[in-house]
Parts: sequence; C-alpha cells; structure tokens
Amino acid sequence: MRWFVLLLCLCSSTAFGWQDRYDSMVQRSLSRETDQAEADSLKAELLSEVSHVGELELWRSLWDGTPRERASRGLALMEALYPDGDPSRWEEIGGFLHPSLVPKSLMAVDAVFVSVKSLMDLDGGSSLAASILVSFGSSSRAKHLFLTSLPEDMSSVLASLVEMEHMTGFWEPSHIVGTLPLAAPVRGNISQSSAVSRGMQFLDGLGVPSSNGPYCWDRPSGRIYQVVDREDPLWIPRL
Repeated sequence: MRWFVLLLCLCSSTAFGWQDRYDSMVQRSLSRETDQAEADSLKAELLSEVSHVGELELWRSLWDGTPRERASRGLALMEALYPDGDPSRWEEIGGFLHPSLVPKSLMAVDAVFVSVKSLMDLDGGSSLAASILVSFGSSSRAKHLFLTSLPEDMSSVLASLVEMEHMTGFWEPSHIVGTLPLAAPVRGNISQSSAVSRGMQFLDGLGVPSSNGPYCWDRPSGRIYQVVDREDPLWIPRL
C-alpha cells in the first residue's frame, strides 16, 4: 500500500510538473507574439514619419537629429537596401551609390546598427531592436564580419540589448574595431602589398568584403581605397 501511495504521489508530481512547464511555454509564446506585434506596430509608425529622400541622403542623415528620427531613417534605409527589408539577406546586397562610390553593403550595416542603437533609446524599442539584430545575425557571414568584430560604438549597446531581451545564443564579440559609420566613399589609392601589410579588408567589384578585390577597407580608420599596381606602366589614377 505504501508503494502504491508513493507511486501515486510521484505520478501526480510529474503531471503537475509537466503542466507547469506547459503553462510556462504557452506564456512565453504569447509574450513573444505580443512583443512582435508591438515591434511591428512601432516599425510601421516610424517608417511613416520618414521623408521620401534617396538612399545616399538617408545614410548621410543617420547621425543627425533625435533618436526617433535616426531610428526612422535607419529603418527606411534598411527597407531600401535589403531585399524585402529583411536584414538576414545582407549577403545579397552589392554595388555602389554614385557619384560618391559608397559601398551599399557597408551602408546596409550602418542602417542596422544605427536603427538598433537608436531604438534602445525609445520606449518599447528594445524588442524591435532585438528582432533586427537577430535577423541580421542569422546571416553567418554578416555575423562573422560585423558582430564578431564589432564597432566600438556598438559594444555596450549589444551587451545591454542581450541582457534586456534575454537573447539566446552567443553574442560576445571577439574584437572591437573601428567606429560608425562603417561605409565611406572610395577615396585615394593604395598598392595591394601595402593593403595586405596593413591588414586591410579587401572589397570586390561590388564593394562586398572578400579575400581579394579592386578596393580595400581600412576598418580602424574607416577609409576605403582603390587598390592599384604601381608597377604597372599603364596604371593611371582614377580617383
């Protein structure tokens, strides 16, 4: 009889424990749905406040105005540069904005970082900021290039957001390098050997980070150069 009572208690305890876990799971799911709905509403509200200007003007204005204005412009630039406005599709972005020759791939990262940073200063903005960063980080290449090696401006922002929104996964940067903005016009020339010796990041013909290419990015200084071969007798500076 004692064993029967003990078994009954154990079964009841297991049942109650399962029910508690189920209730907790449902509560978390409902909370996520509520957070996402609020994030979507805030995003639509902010996008409705942006003036209709070009991508280059949006990028140049990312660091002007109030946090709300910066968040609005950052979101608008994301909508303009990312396919379907989806930050997870960073690897599909390429090309330059003319006549300034600013790489779109780096402008797109500026848009994400400025949006996230500015949203953290808005009431209810952290949920939207987290969803943007999680989406962006789902691109393994984007995460490796820009979250593992993080601009100094974003270090404390990322740490605060991860703690505030209980973001799962590994978000600790390995390197802190450079500052925002990441993008810049192509200015000046440099030899390939000098670029290699100084540890610069090469950009391909579409301005996307690669192992080699006609451009290079000195991330600590924020400058972007055209790579040239000064030993080529036919070389003529183009910039």
